[in-house]
Amino acid sequence: MATMTFLVALVIGVSGLIPLNTGQRRVVGRVNIPTSSVGGDSSLKTVSQIGCGTWSWGNRLLWNYDTSQDDEIYEAYKIVRNAGVTVFDTADSYGTLDLNGRAEILLGEFERRYQSEKQQPTDTTNQWWNLGNMAGNSQMADDQAQQVATKFAPYPWRITRGSLVKAAKESLERLGQSKLSIAQLHWSTANYQPFQEGALWEGIADIYDAGLCEAVGVSNYGPQQLQKIASRMQERQVPLATAQIQYSLMTYQNCKDMNDACDQVGCKLISYSPLCLVSDLVYIDVPAFAFHLSNSDFICY
Repeated sequence: MATMTFLVALVIGVSGLIPLNTGQRRVVGRVNIPTSSVGGDSSLKTVSQIGCGTWSWGNRLLWNYDTSQDDEIYEAYKIVRNAGVTVFDTADSYGTLDLNGRAEILLGEFERRYQSEKQQPTDTTNQWWNLGNMAGNSQMADDQAQQVATKFAPYPWRITRGSLVKAAKESLERLGQSKLSIAQLHWSTANYQPFQEGALWEGIADIYDAGLCEAVGVSNYGPQQLQKIASRMQERQVPLATAQIQYSLMTYQNCKDMNDACDQVGCKLISYSPLCLVSDLVYIDVPAFAFHLSNSDFICY
């Protein structure tokens, strides 16, 4: 079931939602995943315009996850990677109870397994699903390593800047990696615990200064808070690359101001749940949705 779910999302994504005449492309047979530059003056220059979210990995409460599903999820992971997707959005809170952080663990394990398998010669000449053979090109064009964009939850006990740096180191340990592509604040606490907000901003900047990420981003921020944190990151000389919100046809009217806000501060908008949340999918008109998301300024998940 997991494999089919990811396949549907991938096929929709590569069949026209993102224009294929902009940016560089990695090609695998009939699949073209373009790359996009990110905001901010950072060492992270490009990411794949189509990414993969990992909210369900490790979540028993909402997604009925079980560790027995890991091999099937990995098969879906391979399909996404083979298509040229490099960027994976995750969070240190993805996973429930004893599985907290499970998504990051799986991302690290899956990438190591994926790279190991790529080194092993395999004969896929007679496999009908081999996209490379369809176009007479069996060479996988995925030359880039996995790019992890993880989000740090502003738990009530994370009230110091050092606690966020500690969280980043713990995420990297779970991933088995030395550096994040993007370190993100999961949401703003300005409306319910405003004194914590400043510590979070300093902490995310400290993560960058410590060399633990290539750029920083925010999630679930509105235009006003985005302007404020962008100003502080500029003072700290920390590249603010992305702002992530739920952005789809169902939320467009409420979220369109973020387009201008991102342009003003020089970051890119990440759209999570671009096909809407599962309960809303029945209302989607696919051709209209495809037209709407043809804007190359969006990095879509």
